[in-house]
Amino acid sequence: MMQQTPKHIESLEKARRSRKIADHMAYMTYPMMRDKRLLLKIVDEIYIALIGSMNAILQYEYLKKRISLSNDADQNLKLLFEKCSQRYGISNDDILSLREFFSLYLQHKKSPIEFQRKDKVVLMSDDFRTKVIDLEKIKKYIFLARKIEEKAGFVFSQGF
Repeated sequence: MMQQTPKHIESLEKARRSRKIADHMAYMTYPMMRDKRLLLKIVDEIYIALIGSMNAILQYEYLKKRISLSNDADQNLKLLFEKCSQRYGISNDDILSLREFFSLYLQHKKSPIEFQRKDKVVLMSDDFRTKVIDLEKIKKYIFLARKIEEKAGFVFSQGF
């Protein structure tokens, strides 16, 4: 009989796949294509990667009976930041970057208008506030996704 892979390992593998896709698109595909839709697709892959790594951490902590999970995603995110970040070496700067990314992602999903200006994508909200996505910002978030993924993988491998 085959042993089932633990949920936290599955989540981490999914995160790793999405992060690698984002990485390849940012460093290989986008420089050749220069298409705004590609930048937005990379943002989606980074989101999947970050959520996967963060879910893996929460699932592992739940498995170790150190936390109780909620049906509310915002509560679980708060739990991750307050109760788990220290064990995983997630700094306050990392948390700030995560919040910044999720704000950007949310605006991308809700944005009624997105347009390309040079090598940037401008997201405009209903109240005409703008956020800009460019390759440098994307690379920063890919690095963040890799960092969170590696920190989770290290803790899992050590069995903390």
